[in-house]
Amino acid sequence: MDEAGPVAAAPAAGPVQLALGRMEEFDPVKGDWKAYQERLEQYFIANGVREVDGDNQSGLRKVAVLLTLIGARTYSLLRDLVASSRPANKSYEELVQALEAYFAPKPIAIAERYKFQQRVQKQGETIREFLASLRKMTRVLSVW
Repeated sequence: MDEAGPVAAAPAAGPVQLALGRMEEFDPVKGDWKAYQERLEQYFIANGVREVDGDNQSGLRKVAVLLTLIGARTYSLLRDLVASSRPANKSYEELVQALEAYFAPKPIAIAERYKFQQRVQKQGETIREFLASLRKMTRVLSVW
């Protein structure tokens, strides 16, 4: 201990926490953007981060939290997607739309129907897993 008193330890690296819950960085290789976005919206609700609250500060906070939580790789990609300006200068909706267009483009109906019709139960796959896969595929098909 020096004359200035005890030194506080630096916080451990890991998922960021505001007040409630934890959000890890989005993994652009393995991640499901739609699922990440749904979790992010719940994280905002749990921590009282609102987009519109009568002034622009709330919208800025939602953008700032998004840009912080998505991680360096996804932020770098987002900068390329909105190359006309900095991501911090865009609205939350604009940023989410850009990321969604990249990570979850609208599927082609004919191709999705073909995949559904060709889907067979894989060796070692339980009937529950097979049915869950079929249900997931029908969600995409029901969009049209």
